[in-house]
Parts: sequence; C-alpha cells; structure tokens
Amino acid sequence: MPNTVSAGLTELEAKAQYLAVDVYKVRFRPLKAAVTGDCEASLLKVVVDSESDRILGIHIFAHEASELIQVLAIAIGSGATIKDFMSVMAVHPTVGEEIVGMRTPTVRYDRRYAAAPLVSGAAV
Repeated sequence: MPNTVSAGLTELEAKAQYLAVDVYKVRFRPLKAAVTGDCEASLLKVVVDSESDRILGIHIFAHEASELIQVLAIAIGSGATIKDFMSVMAVHPTVGEEIVGMRTPTVRYDRRYAAAPLVSGAAV
C-alpha cells in the first residue's frame, strides 16, 4: 500500500507566505511496479521559493515514501535548494531518483505579475 507523506509547506501555504513559488510535480510508476505488472501510480510534488530556489515542502504518494521523507525533511530544515537535488547522481532504482530528475517547474505562482499561474507544464 502506498504511503502519503509530507514535510514542510504545502503549495497553498507557500503561495500565502512567499512572493513567488515554483511547484515541481511528477507522476511516475516505480520500476518495481513495472516489473511485477502492478498498476501502481505514484506522485511527487516539490514546492520551491522561486527567488532563492530553497525547497519549502515535499509531498509524496508512493511505496516506501515514509522512508524517504525523513531524509528530505532534514534537507528542507537545512535550507537545501532544488539545484542541490539536481546536482547529485540518483541511485537507481529508487523513488528518490524522481526528485533529482526534476528540471522544470510544472507551475509558477508570482504575486508580482498575476494571481493565476504563469507557467504550466504537464498535467499532474
């Protein structure tokens, strides 16, 4: 059974507290599910302060997400940035490799220019 876990701010909390917020989202099917034929969908969302690239929150729906969130909560508390995650080599096959592969925000909110999202990518 997949776990639902969160650390840090939600997308709505970040939008209320920060001027500009990037949201990275990805739906994926873990390699384990692909090999066994399971139709297990997983979701990963990373909420980032657009101005500093600092990670504000991470939210995961996946098997073994509860194991991963402990380390990610430390990264958030230590001020890690999305660029920090992009600069490392991912261990394969893991759920964590989905985080380091995120390169472009799915949505960007910037209160200086509009109330609606400015950038939208793949539907997630």
